[in-house]
Amino acid sequence: AEIEEAMSFLSIGLLAFAAIAVFVGAFMISNTFRIIVAQRTRELALLRAVGATGSQVTRLVVIEAFIVSIVSSLIGVLAGIGLAVLLQGLMRSIGIDLPEESLTILPRTIIIGMLVGVVVTVVSAILPARKAAQVPPVAAMSRELSAPSRKSLRTRAIWGFAIAAVGHIGLGLGLFTPVPNGIWFVAIGALLAFLGVSVLAPLIARPVTGAIGWPLPRIFGIPGDLAVQNTKRQPRRTASTASALMIGITLVVFVAIFGASIKASVEDSLGDTFGADITVTPTNFASGISPQFSEDLVELAEIGAVTPFAATQARVNGEVEEVGAVDPSSVFGLLNLGVDKAILDAMGPSDILISIEEPDAEEAIGTTATVEMPNGASSPGEVIAVFDATGFGAYLVTRDRFAEGIDNPSDQFVMANAADGYTVDEALAAATAVIEDYPGLEAQTASEVLKDIQAQIDQLLAIFQALLLLAVIIAVLGITNTLALSIIERTKEIGLLRAVGMVQRQVRRMIRWEAVVIATFGAILGIVLGILLGWAVVEALGDEGLGTFTIPFASLLFYVILAAIAGIIAAIYPARKAARLNILEALSYE
Repeated sequence: AEIEEAMSFLSIGLLAFAAIAVFVGAFMISNTFRIIVAQRTRELALLRAVGATGSQVTRLVVIEAFIVSIVSSLIGVLAGIGLAVLLQGLMRSIGIDLPEESLTILPRTIIIGMLVGVVVTVVSAILPARKAAQVPPVAAMSRELSAPSRKSLRTRAIWGFAIAAVGHIGLGLGLFTPVPNGIWFVAIGALLAFLGVSVLAPLIARPVTGAIGWPLPRIFGIPGDLAVQNTKRQPRRTASTASALMIGITLVVFVAIFGASIKASVEDSLGDTFGADITVTPTNFASGISPQFSEDLVELAEIGAVTPFAATQARVNGEVEEVGAVDPSSVFGLLNLGVDKAILDAMGPSDILISIEEPDAEEAIGTTATVEMPNGASSPGEVIAVFDATGFGAYLVTRDRFAEGIDNPSDQFVMANAADGYTVDEALAAATAVIEDYPGLEAQTASEVLKDIQAQIDQLLAIFQALLLLAVIIAVLGITNTLALSIIERTKEIGLLRAVGMVQRQVRRMIRWEAVVIATFGAILGIVLGILLGWAVVEALGDEGLGTFTIPFASLLFYVILAAIAGIIAAIYPARKAARLNILEALSYE
């Protein structure tokens, strides 16, 4: 139940971050058009000089963005369909049952995909288009006049701190105050905090990239120093380029922390709740276990105490609730319900236990509750104690009462201990022999149950991790794109460096380490945000059984290394392009 709840929230979280991915993608598109407009400043100024109005220049850029968006969105839709086919095959290959029908592609899916791509691209291009319209005609006369001016980051700082502050307020309300639906306060607060950091990223770009690149001048000399300086001189561009990788790493770190915390919480829960040596469960969770199986298990010399557990939907005081059934005489020591043995020994056929998670559970002790079972059998019973264990329903009744209210009762699982004088392996072998008469059952030790559950979690998380790797690939393409465009912008500068003696190898090294610094900057921001988000979600879901916060430090180190490698890959094309510039043509470039 805890895994199901956690996975459900994880899906919601990924959908929410998909929206942020679109937001950051818009920044990338806007950044690209901003660079393009800056490179074409003199061309646009010349158009203004020969009579083009500002609105005409704006339309020129917007129409260009619209055409690009149509082509790109179509490619994206086709790629998404291909990804769905691959994902379907992947899920089947790891044992997840899916319908045999072919993949369903609805017209609305294609329409929505195209609309999102077109709208995001066109909207992202509006601000650069407006800036293009503001280019004065006189800028056509001189490159110095056409050079973009650097604006203060004060306005960005104000907005960034304001958004981040609202986000942290939301986190605080969700985590530390008894507000209803606190998890949504946490989710919205985390998203706003994330956006605030994205807006503030240019403010910390210079000091952070300087710290990251500190060893480069000492190791690689001038190329290393120039690589660091290139990332520091355009903090907005550095931050927006790193933002795509930041969101990818944030999601990957969040999923890694969430998965590690789920596994740690499940391990703690199993250790605290399940005290049996052996657990028998159906291999198909839609089926149950015959009550006769428990009776056959008790007859074995190798088996000591045996207790089954069953559950169903029933009405308690008119409300539909999950009602579990236990055997009070055998449950103690095998299933830790947080109830004294004396209370269990005194539990009568009509007595009821209430979950600590139910509102006013303590006040309910001594009151009468009417339980109406699925076959209509209804009778009152006294609530005698509170049980402290998650995943077993809101109420617990005796097996006798359960059997009277179910026409064909079955158990969800059976727990047993090895008898005195026998090992767990001997008891497991004896239980496995009985299972041969009951197809569809599986007997496991406590450690095997834990490994099986963790393997299921790992399978689900592997799917999410594979999807999130696409965000990293997109980020690599974004870094490549920005570097390639910036090289065009720096053509004359690179030509001058070549003219004073810099060789091709040094040019490639300069561009390569510039990409590595940007990628590492994005990875560090992503790791910090991922840890923050993971901690907030685990804390918010503490009442759902997810109470152990775990950071997989080895995985985080791997992600930083992965980001650096991604930077090297992203720099391959731009570095080769910069190194191959003709020196004379580059010096005369306008």
